[in-house]
Amino acid sequence: MKTVQKLLLGTLVSAASLGSAFATELTSSANVSLSSDYVFRGISQTNEDPAIQGGYDISIDSGWYAGIWASNIGFGEGSLEADIYAGWRKQVNNDWAVDFGLIRYLYPSGNAQSAEFNYNEVYSNVTFKRLTVNLVYSDDYFGSGVDRFYYIAGDYSHPVTDRLSVDVHAGLNQFESNDELTQFLGAAPVDNDNYWDWSVGLNYQLTNKIGLGITYVDTDIRGQSCVEVCDSRVVASVSATF
Repeated sequence: MKTVQKLLLGTLVSAASLGSAFATELTSSANVSLSSDYVFRGISQTNEDPAIQGGYDISIDSGWYAGIWASNIGFGEGSLEADIYAGWRKQVNNDWAVDFGLIRYLYPSGNAQSAEFNYNEVYSNVTFKRLTVNLVYSDDYFGSGVDRFYYIAGDYSHPVTDRLSVDVHAGLNQFESNDELTQFLGAAPVDNDNYWDWSVGLNYQLTNKIGLGITYVDTDIRGQSCVEVCDSRVVASVSATF
């Protein structure tokens, strides 16, 4: 875990150093969104309540980037999630793109020793045209007693018009054991060491900077193990970039 933290810090420093060295190549952007629920990998992070979210990114032409993103949450003693990340992306050609990076999830004032919410992930994304395959690894995932975790996901965006698209997502959340998945959910015991999440949504680009979305999300976690935060729902959102 310390090794991942050092790598993340080193990548952030490298990105900042490169940005200083090539100031003319430095670009930045900000984003903000309002949604009816903050759903992450099929599970509500706000107890199905609305979320206000925002982030800021910097990047340089060589492909290095870094950023921060935050959202309100509805669990633990705190009310905030803040993520810092850094990585490198490359548009190989008109069809292929790759993205590699590190991300640190932070829960200020809500990371009691018995909870251990804060965690790190290493991620990679490979995109072919409108299909993206995502692979994530954490050696000490969210929550006390939860260790290695893998996430494999696919996302496909189908354009209906120049402004409207249908977006489909499916992801496999793989834990080391069913005990660790039970610990992660914090509810009734489960029989499997993994679960699936998926979604289907419509996204409309109202202007070049403002987007609207409505998405159906679900998981295969059922019964008392779900605690009503990972069942099916429809999420509406509005977002803006600057």
